[in-house]
Amino acid sequence: MIFDFNASVFEEAHFDTLKQILVLLGQEQHFVITQNLKDDYDKWVFEKEPFKSYFGKYELQDLSKKLQKKANITTLHKQFLTKIVIGNNENEVSPYNALRILKERSLLLVENKLNEKKFLKGICDKYTNHPKRKSIYVLIQKAFENEWIGTEGGGTGDMKKNLEYYVGSLQFQNIECYKLFMIFDNDKEKVNGTLANTQKKMIGFIKNVDKSENTNWETTDKIIWHIWHKRALENYAPLEQVFIKIYGLTNEQKEYLQNLQPSTLDFLKYDKSNTGLKEEKIKEKFPEIFEMNFSYQLLEKRCEHHKISFETNNGNVIEISEIEQILLKIAKII
Repeated sequence: MIFDFNASVFEEAHFDTLKQILVLLGQEQHFVITQNLKDDYDKWVFEKEPFKSYFGKYELQDLSKKLQKKANITTLHKQFLTKIVIGNNENEVSPYNALRILKERSLLLVENKLNEKKFLKGICDKYTNHPKRKSIYVLIQKAFENEWIGTEGGGTGDMKKNLEYYVGSLQFQNIECYKLFMIFDNDKEKVNGTLANTQKKMIGFIKNVDKSENTNWETTDKIIWHIWHKRALENYAPLEQVFIKIYGLTNEQKEYLQNLQPSTLDFLKYDKSNTGLKEEKIKEKFPEIFEMNFSYQLLEKRCEHHKISFETNNGNVIEISEIEQILLKIAKII
């Protein structure tokens, strides 16, 4: 995330909270716009009284060095990372809630905690070789490696309960839109199929209505979220890698899968007839495919027939794959 300050916030009496915020911003994870942290003579606000008295001499020296390094914000950062302005006006985040955002670990709400983390981390690792947005995906990779992102979830039936629990919890109250990302199956059998009642209710809760079939994340939603375009996680696996990982496939099964149109393969239910595996083995083996060493271009190819229009923070619209869309949504909570 990119943190900025309304200069007026330093005129108020919550210096202890602001000190904690600045110390945390000096650590590795976030970026800082320093313009409103300095006066017209390029002196830091925390080097002047009364704020100065909250720091030791060496703390001040160390903090100024760290914050200066965190001000290296690129055009890509501005386009895809969440910007937070700390202040007390409308559309700003109070110092109290900003501190909570910095202290709380971001959370991915998923259907299967272990398997979907393999998928999400696996695709992120591959996209760190992307020619245009590599630097954003490297940040997500670092968030996974440093455990700045956690995962939580159970089966489809438990997802709405988990969603309601975390959105309503004291842990994330009033900061849920900055810290939570949810991803879930659509379970449709064809592209124009109807969403199940469970999915409609989850989307409805996120959009603050009873039920909804609107599968687009909007900035007015309670949290950042994504519903698969394809039936489930398994349908994103490139067939080349499926054939390597599921080594017991017969020639007939391979030929059957290869002859399917991409849009049909999107909604195929992998089962024993087309893989030779029982359902529990399919759920175990397919996520491991995304941990294998292969190019992100195979994932792009698997999604090239359903491109996404994605609006950046500066209002520009880019055409990307669904895989990139997922990653760029996750980028908003790191």
